[in-house]
Amino acid sequence: MRLRPLLCLALLLTATPVLAQEPPPPPPDSGPPPEAGMPHPFDKQRFEARIAELEGKLQLTEAQKPLWDAYVTVLEGNREAMAAHFKGWHQQQPTDVPARLNQHLAMLNAQIDGLQQEKQALGPLWAALSPEQRDILNKATAWHPHHPWGHHQGWGPPQ
Repeated sequence: MRLRPLLCLALLLTATPVLAQEPPPPPPDSGPPPEAGMPHPFDKQRFEARIAELEGKLQLTEAQKPLWDAYVTVLEGNREAMAAHFKGWHQQQPTDVPARLNQHLAMLNAQIDGLQQEKQALGPLWAALSPEQRDILNKATAWHPHHPWGHHQGWGPPQ
């Protein structure tokens, strides 16, 4: 029976330094989270930089330039509309499910309308592009399963 108190005392003595240690210091402040420095998906400067980069890669002819400009005008309108919806979505989130669904449906309908306009504007441009230019446009706007519009490869930050 004397062994049990000795074991408890030994255990207590070995555990005491561990329990008495101060917690490790927090890691040094590494600044804001990575998302804070990233541009918003609807950021106008980012959009314009990607369009300018893509236009340079396409090396458009004089005949193709007006068709490209019409396409970019539609893209810009869609970007502005989605930015407004996104801002409204975060500023006025309804608390009840029917209102949230209505808000979401309005945003999705706006996206559908924008995609239909984009498709119409792309038709004449696509017909005027060479196979090499089509390949460039395909790669620049490649769909990534988790990032629409080729984020990281397409419409993401200029590379």
